[in-house]
Amino acid sequence: MTKPKKETNRFDIKDEAKVIKALKDILSEEEHPLSEERTLKIKGLSITDPSNVIGIEPLSEEAKRCISRFLPEDYEQNKELPTLSYNAEKGKEIKCKYTTEYFNTILVILEATGEGSFELKINTDYPATLLNKHFKIILAPRIDEDY
Repeated sequence: MTKPKKETNRFDIKDEAKVIKALKDILSEEEHPLSEERTLKIKGLSITDPSNVIGIEPLSEEAKRCISRFLPEDYEQNKELPTLSYNAEKGKEIKCKYTTEYFNTILVILEATGEGSFELKINTDYPATLLNKHFKIILAPRIDEDY
């Protein structure tokens, strides 16, 4: 008697390819990536782009499988993530400037996961957060004095 194979959660192949392509615009693929099996076991997984502008937290098994190729095989979750400390002055509006390239890439990731919608959180003391059931994407503010 053979054991039934455990079904793996994956995006549709075309959607997974879109997600991976968009992630490649933000992250660098590892020559020796962490295995999907090990990636799936990590709780609270997060990865930040090299410029520390975009933080990505895969929330589902499908998303973790896509992220695994961008994690080194010796990956250790850094529990001490950078602290962001900025607050709006009372009565003053925070203005942030982003390129459409960043947003397009993020929207491709969120759209390709098949949700059709996402939640956008904007606070006066934390960066913009875009999320659906597969990804939480934190976009650090780029503040210019040119406004």
